[in-house]
Amino acid sequence: MSYLFRRNGIFYFRFAIPAQMRKVYGGKTEIRRSLKTFDKTTAHTLALYIAVHLKAHMTVKRKTIERKVEALRVPTPVEKTLACIEIRLGEDDPVIIINHDNPAEELHAAKLLLESLQTNTGSPASSKPTPTPAPSSTNAVTLSELVEKYTEDQLAGDNWSEKTTQENAAIYRLVIAITGDISVNDVRYEQARDFKSALQKLPANMKKSPLYRNKSVQQILSMDIDVPMATATVKKHLTRTSSLFRWAVNHGYTDINPFLNMSVKSKRKQNQERLHFDETDLDKIFQPRPKYLHPYYYWLPLLGYYTGCRIEEICQLHTHDIRQQDGTWVFDINQDGNKKLKTLSSERLIPIHTHLIDLGFLEFVQKPKRDMLFRELKSRRDGYSQDASKWFGRFSDTVGVTHKKKTFHSFRHTLSNTLKNAKIETKMIIGILGHADSDISTGRYGGDYEPGVLSEAIETIPRLKDIIPYSQV
Repeated sequence: MSYLFRRNGIFYFRFAIPAQMRKVYGGKTEIRRSLKTFDKTTAHTLALYIAVHLKAHMTVKRKTIERKVEALRVPTPVEKTLACIEIRLGEDDPVIIINHDNPAEELHAAKLLLESLQTNTGSPASSKPTPTPAPSSTNAVTLSELVEKYTEDQLAGDNWSEKTTQENAAIYRLVIAITGDISVNDVRYEQARDFKSALQKLPANMKKSPLYRNKSVQQILSMDIDVPMATATVKKHLTRTSSLFRWAVNHGYTDINPFLNMSVKSKRKQNQERLHFDETDLDKIFQPRPKYLHPYYYWLPLLGYYTGCRIEEICQLHTHDIRQQDGTWVFDINQDGNKKLKTLSSERLIPIHTHLIDLGFLEFVQKPKRDMLFRELKSRRDGYSQDASKWFGRFSDTVGVTHKKKTFHSFRHTLSNTLKNAKIETKMIIGILGHADSDISTGRYGGDYEPGVLSEAIETIPRLKDIIPYSQV
């Protein structure tokens, strides 16, 4: 379904409100918004994003109305009668108990039960289950329709952030551009292989380069590409497309997921994809500076070094997430409220290194009149860390740490290497970094390490030199 129309070259979004929902939206029959773009591709992505959010909102409203109506509905006589029937499943045959005031009503209830069973299961002679027919191309949805249904479902369940929604919209648009907007049932292993092959030939940053901006995928594939799409990006496209088709299989839109387990082999070891900071890098990052525009300019690199946390985990911290557990001060990494974590295993307690305490971190946390640890950071498309991540990139270039594989995430690799060199056991490092433990004996049944135990490991991280206390900057 198209939600676009153009006026004076600018694309607009238009959404027809279903008749039964118009009262909820003040009697409006449709919603119109300017997308403020002349580019059709950009407009299509924005329109899809707005449409699925609107549909998700309408679904929630509709279900609320239905629940209220159901609460007011008077049960029918049949429902009242069947409500008195109790079925008990024991070790022998199931027992059916009918509780009524007189035999006539009990007999009537038994007849209704028998009729209900015959209606729903058929006669004993026809009790053989009817096989579910495979989806046919004549009634199957197209890829674009599937993407819309899948996106709507994920947003209704609050499973995607704004960033993930936009990323997936771009990925699925590329799937359609390569494969065509064909029936979902026509996407088989051959089409999946062709999609993978095309991804490996497409250029990196295809939408950003003026060389490719106004060209179709087929035109780009016919060009000589100097820098192809990164292996990690190809993997992401295949993984997200596999998720789309797994959902399609589970919801009966197709019978196979041809992208399942389809991947590409990386030419680098996993620990080489991002580099750790060496001593020279750390000296540059933590060289004394007389002034800090925002508190996170001072604290963010220090927290990265002493915790190994992901940048979003730090930037979304609330002041009450810094607390004592069994006498040990800890960072409580959780997904309460609007906080987001990468995985379930990311929830953890990390002891606070004593150097942070000596630098005045607890006094900073306990300053009144704020809930967020860094209140100047606002929630944006990429979370609370979007501004901080951009700042750290600029800051790194300024101090001379310019390697493209050395980012804020390098603090995680730095801490991991530091703990390994200190001969801290692997299970404890996994717990500190919030990785999933694949060992069933410790991962599923072992539980978390006590903060006091983890504190000993954290204290093996060498203290940074010549750091000015926060109160003096």
